[in-house]
Amino acid sequence: MVAANEAAVQVANAMRVERGGVARNWGHYNYWLLYGYLQQGRNDRALALLEAAYAEAQADGKAPEDSMILDPDRSLVGSVVQMWARYVIETRSWDSDVAN
Repeated sequence: MVAANEAAVQVANAMRVERGGVARNWGHYNYWLLYGYLQQGRNDRALALLEAAYAEAQADGKAPEDSMILDPDRSLVGSVVQMWARYVIETRSWDSDVAN
């Protein structure tokens, strides 16, 4: 599952760049990649992915168009929130800097 999502992220990002966009660290494949890393105990990889997605959300600086629809597949903020929650839950890092 991790290898499949790593490949999917690579292909999707290459296609975005090819169309003049930028690579991204959030969305469907990245969420499941983060989950897979956590299941494998590769928390450092998961944290790096989460931090990259969070940096994108900070740089974007926009609130979601509809705060009631935070689809992690289509919403930058929704995806980062889902990734953050999954990281905190799986690592049980309730009192960490990440949780805060």
